[in-house]
Amino acid sequence: HAIRLDLSAAPGLADAERHAVWHEDAWRQAFVLGDTRAAVASVPIGWDGAGASMRRNYLYNEKLDLAGLVRIWEAICTRPDRPRAVNFLTHGFGLVDQGFRRQAVDFLRHVRRSGGRVVSARTLAPAVSRA
Repeated sequence: HAIRLDLSAAPGLADAERHAVWHEDAWRQAFVLGDTRAAVASVPIGWDGAGASMRRNYLYNEKLDLAGLVRIWEAICTRPDRPRAVNFLTHGFGLVDQGFRRQAVDFLRHVRRSGGRVVSARTLAPAVSRA
């Protein structure tokens, strides 16, 4: 079982203020967690199915408020084609900012209260591959 992590978004990025320093040699096109011979599953960013705005339709911590994140989560949970797993997009700079960190924790508490599970990519790989 394996999950491919796409690290190609910004090779060589060096933004210390945002705690994002991706050295070109360290961040290749992609990295696979788990058995590299196994099928690779992808896990999409959480999406409400209603549009394409990163500021309205995706689980993106630094672009929405808590109410927006909860609204998107509820939409995901009620979609007939809901995915088995979704990514909650947050960045290093967001997790060191007290307000964004608090919001992320509050959102993840809501997810757990509503029956969702919070897992790492390594933990998720076998479950997604069985789907």
